[in-house]
Parts: sequence; structure tokens; C-alpha cells
Amino acid sequence: LLLVIFVFSLVGMTMFGDTLEKECEEDSDGSTVCYAPRANYDSMFTSAVVTFQIFTMENWNEVMYLLIVNNGYLSAIFPIMTLLVGGFLMMNIFLAILIDNYSEAVKAEHEKKKLKERR
Repeated sequence: LLLVIFVFSLVGMTMFGDTLEKECEEDSDGSTVCYAPRANYDSMFTSAVVTFQIFTMENWNEVMYLLIVNNGYLSAIFPIMTLLVGGFLMMNIFLAILIDNYSEAVKAEHEKKKLKERR
């Protein structure tokens, strides 16, 4: 999971790093302060957080909207691919844990039957 997040974060940084429009406002002393949107691909940390956000399907449409507004409609391919791969990966991890727990429960039940037959 971490490897896939790392790969998608690097691809996102390569494609969309410093492309999202920053909001600027004047500070109390007259200097201009610019803020990037929270969901951006400007650094490795924020890129990994945004990739995990898309994987968990938490507000992924806002990320896609920001990318489309700032980079065009073809940039919608990246969050959709991230969503599909992430969803598939999360589903496989969940099913692997579920099957593992089920097989352990079956083994424990089988052990109990063997102990009862020996008595």
C-alpha cells in the first residue's frame, strides 16, 4: 500500500506540482501572502496525503475539480486512475484480512473437534 501511495504521489508531483492556483491576500502589514489549496501536489508529504485521500474516497471529487480547473479536462484521468487502483487495492487488502481471519477460525474449530474426539 505504501509503495503504491509513493508511486502515485511521485507521478502526481511530476504532473501537477506547482500547477494549482494559489490564493493571495494582503497581510495586516501590507505584504502579500499566498496560500496553495489544501489538496495540492507541491511536496511529497501533501502529495502522499492527497493520494491517500483519493484512495479512501474522501472528497476525491474536490481534488479532481481543482486539477480540471487548473490543468484542463485531461487531468481528470489521474484522480480516476488513482481511485480505481486504490479502491481495488483496498478491497484486496480487506478481503485478504477477512479470508485470513476466516481460515484461522476454521482451524481453531477443527482443533477443538480433534480435542473433543480424543477425550
